[in-house]
Amino acid sequence: MHAALAFASLLILAGPAGAAAPVPEGHTSLEIGACRLVLPMQNAGASGELAETCRDGAPRIFGQLGQKLDDGTAGLIQVRLVDDPARMAEAAPAGMPPPPWSGAVAYPGHDLVILALRNRDGSPAGDLRATLEHELSHMALRRALPEDTRVPRWFSEGIAIQQSEGSSLLRDGVLRWAGAGGSLLPLSAIERYPDAPGRVNLAYAQAAGFIGYLLQDGGWTGLRALLGRVGQGDDFEEAFEAIYGRSVSAAEREWRASLGNSLGWVALFTGTGALWGAITVLFILAVFAARRRHRRRLEAMAEEEQPVQRLIETFEQLKEALPPAPRKLPPFGGIPPRTKVVVKGRIHTLH
Repeated sequence: MHAALAFASLLILAGPAGAAAPVPEGHTSLEIGACRLVLPMQNAGASGELAETCRDGAPRIFGQLGQKLDDGTAGLIQVRLVDDPARMAEAAPAGMPPPPWSGAVAYPGHDLVILALRNRDGSPAGDLRATLEHELSHMALRRALPEDTRVPRWFSEGIAIQQSEGSSLLRDGVLRWAGAGGSLLPLSAIERYPDAPGRVNLAYAQAAGFIGYLLQDGGWTGLRALLGRVGQGDDFEEAFEAIYGRSVSAAEREWRASLGNSLGWVALFTGTGALWGAITVLFILAVFAARRRHRRRLEAMAEEEQPVQRLIETFEQLKEALPPAPRKLPPFGGIPPRTKVVVKGRIHTLH
């Protein structure tokens, strides 16, 4: 689960629709499926990562929420990519800057999504496909409801995570450990910013997990029916009970019980901080595994060097076994040659 991705989308900004902004200098524009991608020329390769989402993902996301993308250029969703999150404000509609901590934001009223290619710490952004699908989900949900209609944050974020990431073994494991250890948060607590990174991950894992539980009950048909009633003016809680036959709190209790029942034996090993204890154990095991792999590589290198070392030792042994090379004797029976030089008619011998 992408915690940073989730909080990159907490603020879904709306406003009056307007014409697409001109392509800035140094940028290129590509129309792919439901999207009009606008991105720096040096980052044009990023369009390949988003092509499938623009062609197939966007219609699926909007269709699951009962919305249909308009055909034609006028209905394209503009997706602006910036190379630095600090430049997101330049791509935003006038007077509507994105949150200073965000790396992605949707402006449903402007049919605009802005994505940063890097995180705030300068590292490359993660899965751009999932990020775009997450923002498109928020846009589709906003289109499905009248302006100023509010739904719980767990509802909007859970849908966005399910539509962009689907099921996740890691997220499922986090939920089951938290459920067995009694550290699950109330869904109502997800309305505010959690007070620690671990609780951020847990909060959004819960939102996605509960929406997944509802999908097992009534599928996307049930969620569309719920949105339809809310869109007609019904209170969310009343609409939920009308569609699912019990209150949100009752459904939440059932979902929590399903987590505990599926992995109740974990409770024997859990307590305060058990989730992070498990993560620590996994980290330690990963370190030992890495060290073991490193040792095996060194052993393999040593084995590869053994034949060469044996060959060198053999040459050294042969060298010691051979008799010493005969010393070269000077010519003339060992007597150095004498050189005669004639100077002014007289003969001189050089010794």
